[in-house]
Amino acid sequence: MVLVVAITAGDDFYFVGFFSDVSVIFARLVGDSDVYNNLLLGLWLILRIYLCYYYSTFIITNWRIVDVDQSGFFNQTVSESLYSQIEEVTFKCRGLLRAVMSLGDIYISFIDSKRIKIKLPLIKNPQHIVDEVLSQQELSIKDRAGIDQNAQILLKKIKSRLSKQEFNQLITD
Repeated sequence: MVLVVAITAGDDFYFVGFFSDVSVIFARLVGDSDVYNNLLLGLWLILRIYLCYYYSTFIITNWRIVDVDQSGFFNQTVSESLYSQIEEVTFKCRGLLRAVMSLGDIYISFIDSKRIKIKLPLIKNPQHIVDEVLSQQELSIKDRAGIDQNAQILLKKIKSRLSKQEFNQLITD
């Protein structure tokens, strides 16, 4: 008889240990330290998975999105992206259980192909999050268009008050 203890979290797979008749016999000969070590290792990995889940966040602001990924006890990656850099925001709900529980994965791809996608796994109501990112992206584009119009008006005012030579000198400096 073999009992395999394994933990999965998203795309990660952690092997905790296995217990078989041989390991039980070995544990009786050496002591129960092997069993306790496997249990401690299992608890350690469960703590690591929980902390990685707890400290990984996704923040939507009015200017950009921020993705904080905790991938270990001491490994944290922070990715910031302006809405103008986002090319596509999609989500996928695969499987009956995810459909019933309204869980899905969100994918954000960027205009420059050098950057990898941001993947947000197991998000509750992913359609709502995708709609929010797209609406913030639209508002950001409108705000930038307003800023560009204000800059053009200001530039016209400056140009009207300066001579052509002074204006050209101002722009080339």
